[in-house]
Amino acid sequence: MYFYFLKRELSDKFIGNSSVIFWLLFQPLATMAVFYFVFGTIFQSRIPELPQQQFVAYLAAGLWMWMAFSETVLSASQLILNKSQLISKVKVDLRLMIMAHISASFGLQILGLLVVVITLLLTGIVSPQWKLLLLLFPILLLFLITVVISFFFAMLQVFHRDTHKILQAFIPLWFFLTPIIYAIDRAPEYLKAWMTYNPIFTVVDFSHKSLLPLGEVNWMAYFVTTMVFSLLLLLVLSIFNKTSPFFDDYL
Repeated sequence: MYFYFLKRELSDKFIGNSSVIFWLLFQPLATMAVFYFVFGTIFQSRIPELPQQQFVAYLAAGLWMWMAFSETVLSASQLILNKSQLISKVKVDLRLMIMAHISASFGLQILGLLVVVITLLLTGIVSPQWKLLLLLFPILLLFLITVVISFFFAMLQVFHRDTHKILQAFIPLWFFLTPIIYAIDRAPEYLKAWMTYNPIFTVVDFSHKSLLPLGEVNWMAYFVTTMVFSLLLLLVLSIFNKTSPFFDDYL
């Protein structure tokens, strides 16, 4: 059933869409160009440890991780309500439906990241090196974080309809509190210590250090964050399983 829902998710995005090639290949590059123009050219954002031309790679490493996370969480938070007619008519495993949605949305953004990384390699902005393979690790951790938070808010949205609006307001703040368009050294001193507790910071920092010469990756922070969200996944799924039988009363 998971693959059925996954196929439906991908079909809804691409079947009958004549601009598939654009969305898969050129849209990531266009997005990257816009963000680089705004933050790299207009606002003159720079990373002290990197030459100017590599700021676009720094931006890409964090931005696509953020987009995969935020867009998936925002869309997944409304999934159960949006599928309420189907749920009321057919008995479906909501966990598989949500996982299929997360996989499709997250996977497409990561495909965009792959397009951008290949472009950075071809243009010589990023040098081919074995550390690029380490990008797989923050992607896997980010997927875990996204699954946990998506399930939580999809469940909460059923009982509290303002959840999505609150999430929409909070997500931009979370973005600017994560060093994606700036180096953490630019943050105020009183914020730096707190920012390290941001799980997305762990992902973004690992991505930056895998793609660019910014020092060694922080394996300790990676494993701690992985352990915490693995436990949270078990907790959230347990709560989801206990509350899902009551969803029909609120849909």
